[in-house]
Amino acid sequence: PNLNTHGGEGKGNGDGSADAVSRKKKKQQKQNGVEEKGDVGGGEDHSSWSKSKKKRMRLLRKKKLQASQEASPTNNANLNECDDDAPREEENEPSKRQKSASSSLVESFKARLSGSRFRSLNEELYTTPSQQSFERFTKDPSLFQEYHDGFRHQVNSWPINPISVLCQKITQQAQKRQQPKYGTKSNTQDSDSTLEQQRDGEPSASGQSKEGSSIVVADFGCGEAQLAQQLLSFKDPSQPSSSDDQQQSFFQVHSFDLVAPAKGVPTRHLVTPCDMASVPLPANSVDVGVFCLSLMGTNLADFVREAHRVLKPTGTVWLAEVQSRFFAEGDNKKGKKQKQHLSPSKKNNDTQLQDFLKVLEQLGFQCVKKDFSNKMFFVLQLVKNGKKPNKKVKYTAKPCIYKRR
Repeated sequence: PNLNTHGGEGKGNGDGSADAVSRKKKKQQKQNGVEEKGDVGGGEDHSSWSKSKKKRMRLLRKKKLQASQEASPTNNANLNECDDDAPREEENEPSKRQKSASSSLVESFKARLSGSRFRSLNEELYTTPSQQSFERFTKDPSLFQEYHDGFRHQVNSWPINPISVLCQKITQQAQKRQQPKYGTKSNTQDSDSTLEQQRDGEPSASGQSKEGSSIVVADFGCGEAQLAQQLLSFKDPSQPSSSDDQQQSFFQVHSFDLVAPAKGVPTRHLVTPCDMASVPLPANSVDVGVFCLSLMGTNLADFVREAHRVLKPTGTVWLAEVQSRFFAEGDNKKGKKQKQHLSPSKKNNDTQLQDFLKVLEQLGFQCVKKDFSNKMFFVLQLVKNGKKPNKKVKYTAKPCIYKRR
């Protein structure tokens, strides 16, 4: 009888042999892990090739991939598909995840250390006289960078940066001052305009610098001189072109702080290191004075007196400060202090703020405008009230101490 190799009856030798070859081919494909078609490229049917030829073609394809990767390094996924013994990318993923977790942990510790350092320096600046802080920062300028790194991180979490708010208010003043530049007015009209500008806290035309129409700004506690950088970008088209940015701008900015920024900071040349209680400017030489979160130290009255000395009679001072320093706090049920969410009218009548405004009056200033629109800080606009600053007045505001975590 005609029996095939698998014991089947009624089938010829040819059919049994074909089934055996087919099963053998499928088994080989399963072991190799690749399909016969396209395993060496081209999409052709290579079922008629011998095992040795297929092996040679796979090696040839592998060499071509290696040559292309040496020319332009890419992902090794295609190369790994051709070599079952090559290490898979998945095998390296656990080590990559471990490295990533370790790196994030290190960064977290660094951030906490930096935050702790900032809080320590911040508390020291609020609770020591400015002269003492100036001497310490002069001896170790790296403290300046450490403090402002933390301060920058803190302000970035606020809805808006107070520097941007003050820059907008100052530039609006500049635009108003440039409007009456064209046209003629009588001497009486000029006098009336000057008095009105002084009441509104705007520099008058008579208060311009002799060198030209630029507005002279003094930034007390400038940090990294971001305000100066923004103001100097506003160019005056009426001025002739020059290589000096301050000659082309509406503004001439003097920036003061304990230490100049580190080397490499683009605004380093704009900062003059000094104690804010004694800045190197002549009397009656400034159109606009600025205190942006800079009333730090136990001798705040000295800073205000110095601003009064350098300010022109028709000048104005912009002051931005953290609200928690000048508004009262209530007690919650557990006896812990908490911030009161006061309306603008209640903030205006707050006793601590009123005490501060009274001190400003004794130091020669009158508040003409208040801005409580921001929940983190408030803005005051001050002008000279015609009185000489009382040299005996002393004032220390509540320090802004950040919570320790």
